[in-house]
Amino acid sequence: MLHLRAHLDLVRIGTLLYGHIPYGLKGEGWQLKDPWKAWTRVLSLKEVEPGARVGYGGDYLVKKGTRLALIPVGYSEGFGLTPVSRPKGLGDLLRHVAKLLLSYWGWRGSGWEVCIRGKPFPVVGRIGMQFSLVEVGFSSPVEVGEAVEIPIWRPLASARWPRLYCRQGLPYLFRDPQFRWVPWSLPQEREIGQFFCPGGRNLPVHD
Repeated sequence: MLHLRAHLDLVRIGTLLYGHIPYGLKGEGWQLKDPWKAWTRVLSLKEVEPGARVGYGGDYLVKKGTRLALIPVGYSEGFGLTPVSRPKGLGDLLRHVAKLLLSYWGWRGSGWEVCIRGKPFPVVGRIGMQFSLVEVGFSSPVEVGEAVEIPIWRPLASARWPRLYCRQGLPYLFRDPQFRWVPWSLPQEREIGQFFCPGGRNLPVHD
């Protein structure tokens, strides 16, 4: 798009298809939408007292009483992972090194967040292999079984997850954990719904 000699009648748009702005271009004026979303549900809720240590390894210290939600996602599903690419310049390399050093000294940056009822909630403690903890507090009416939108990089999402494909916002195709492709129809909704429940299953959605 930056080179006139490439303005032909056939274009390979690459990651534009997934709502990603190409490296080196500014985001202003681009109306891109990420067609990928991943969902899970709240598995359980627990009130914790100040001074409690929670999360993988118990390295997170609760400073004040709060309520934590357990969600059945972790590294094995691709949650908490970020792709590592070759630095594209000296400035990019320095940023990579700085983040690595800060992480070694215990700095976790802004951390991970999930979205429940359209509101962001922070992930607390270290992410586990199959479970993570989210601080929902006492003021939010989050309940067991609540749908949770989770940020996962599409290429890093576990292939074992069932997937629901949508066209113009409506589901039309489903892929189960056995990698079988099933056309979506209303009678299947209850059966497919078992993969979208607080029993440890998760569901990425492609639009």
